[in-house]
Amino acid sequence: MSLPKKLLAQLSRLKLQPRYCFSSKFKGEHQSTKHGAGLEFADYRAYQLGDELSHVDWNLYARSRRSFVKVFQFESDLTVSLLIDGSISMDFGMPKKIDLARNIALALSYVVLNSNNRVQLYACQENLIPISPSTFGLPEFFHLSTAMEGFSNLGSLDLATCLRQFTELNQPGLVILISDFFDHTTYQDMLTLLVKQKFEVVLIQILSLEELDPDLSGEAQLVDVETQKSKDVSVTKRSLSTYKKNLEHFLDQIQNFCQQHSITYLQTNNQNSLEQIILENLRKVGLIGTI
Repeated sequence: MSLPKKLLAQLSRLKLQPRYCFSSKFKGEHQSTKHGAGLEFADYRAYQLGDELSHVDWNLYARSRRSFVKVFQFESDLTVSLLIDGSISMDFGMPKKIDLARNIALALSYVVLNSNNRVQLYACQENLIPISPSTFGLPEFFHLSTAMEGFSNLGSLDLATCLRQFTELNQPGLVILISDFFDHTTYQDMLTLLVKQKFEVVLIQILSLEELDPDLSGEAQLVDVETQKSKDVSVTKRSLSTYKKNLEHFLDQIQNFCQQHSITYLQTNNQNSLEQIILENLRKVGLIGTI
């Protein structure tokens, strides 16, 4: 797998902006962000649910009527873990959700490695599957890209088991999970555990346009691609309206859960370009910044 040269040039000017700092035996050049006294002031970012009110710049609020918190930084190593949903449901849409997920992970990996920090890749199926071990330094990007290209076999998903296995293998760090979150396990309990164990968690949800706005009418047979269970339905305006309401409720539940647990959340779809997601959307939610 490869990324366009123009995009790589843009990525080289970016950095990840985690909210917290993580101790490590390694030293990198990433300017990890953390709130606290005695650290060097770096920038402002928009207030997010869960931030300490003491870090809000009230003078700036008085002038703009918008809430911003001060971001402080110090030089430290950062390990970023990228977990990609490897279930069959990701093999849907045009372009396929899994292809976009791979490219997002690859682009973020480039940003991490370019900052002389560490990145590791996993696939989530019935168990956690390593794609690439902890990798350091931009020269390793080619090997990481090759490993990503080798990840092609999709299967069933047990996200709760994968997250449990991940916590058993890793120390606290930044975790980015890319999925459609069509999973029936109690994975939210494991996300809560990750937060309690001081991991910083980011969820990137990818849906297809066909899932967001199905173009169906009349008699149809719907097949669950993972269980192969089928159901005959009569698609009407009323049933489509009910589907969209249920989907909206599903998305709202995820977003509310993330807000309650200080988890960064981005919902996107397969019609958005990789450039838009990385250069615009992830900057808007505060994960990406400029060097």
